[in-house]
Amino acid sequence: MNLPTYSICIPNYNHAGYLRRKIPQCLAQTIQPLEILVIDDGSTDESRELVEAFSRQHPIIRLVSHPKNLGVNAAIRTAIEQAKGDFVALSSADDFIAPDFAEHLLAILADHPNAGFAFSEPAELVESTGQLREVPLHLASQSAYFSPIQFAEVLRRNYFSLPSHASLYRRQALLDLHCFNPELKWCADWVVGYVLAFLHGACYVPKILAHFTIRDDSISSIGRINPEAQKAVVRTMLRTLREPPYAQTRDLFRYTALLPEHRLRSLWVVLKTDPSYITPKLVWRCLWREAWYHAMAYVPMSWRRSVRYLLGKMTGAKTAR
Repeated sequence: MNLPTYSICIPNYNHAGYLRRKIPQCLAQTIQPLEILVIDDGSTDESRELVEAFSRQHPIIRLVSHPKNLGVNAAIRTAIEQAKGDFVALSSADDFIAPDFAEHLLAILADHPNAGFAFSEPAELVESTGQLREVPLHLASQSAYFSPIQFAEVLRRNYFSLPSHASLYRRQALLDLHCFNPELKWCADWVVGYVLAFLHGACYVPKILAHFTIRDDSISSIGRINPEAQKAVVRTMLRTLREPPYAQTRDLFRYTALLPEHRLRSLWVVLKTDPSYITPKLVWRCLWREAWYHAMAYVPMSWRRSVRYLLGKMTGAKTAR
């Protein structure tokens, strides 16, 4: 089978310690990437020197440096523009990828080359405790492609966040979107994933191939506990869905009741910013997620896995092909 090419793109800012383990993970892929592209976003530690040392031993490693810190979304945009592969993995320096990460995702993408991306099961590592949290989606029993409409039907019945840390994106589709708006902050990849799925469909691999590291000092962790920052992200998302080419997907966003944060405060923002986006499904989801937000700390992880398994079996397997 002729597989498409791919680039592993690593946005980096002062994460030399993580790069020491991340670059060997990339080099250990069972299907070697066309390149390992590190976008250094104005680091003041030894990151650039470390990458250059790796590149002298491994020519597929390439360093692109920003003269000053522009933010992670700017670094990702540079990576998309500079990458040479047909597909790109946008993998943070502190994320983990298994050796067969690309092997499984490329296999399904070879069968569906027009899909916007392929993703595997999500997993999270809580850095402060070392706890690995795996809650598989169970959308299908084997690798599957979801058309835009099929994907929307699954999301309408069974909301889940797309794992950008466990995805391979079609580079041209990303370029066409002019994506990763800095104003979307930590939700930029969240928006991109659903837009690509609603425009091109998405491939799913029912296997854990990567995990995301939850750090107390990350932009997402800090932002999510800031109510005003969360409201600003919701407003930006609603404005973005009014602009081309994102406007093509607004109806499916609305149909599936998607918001970066399903909380009552977000519902109030929608009412003031774009009341036509509100649906009974969105109101119900915000009410349910608000209750879940206050209860989830008391729900054992085993129960969460069981609920996710039942939801996946009831929704995803009926629509995938």
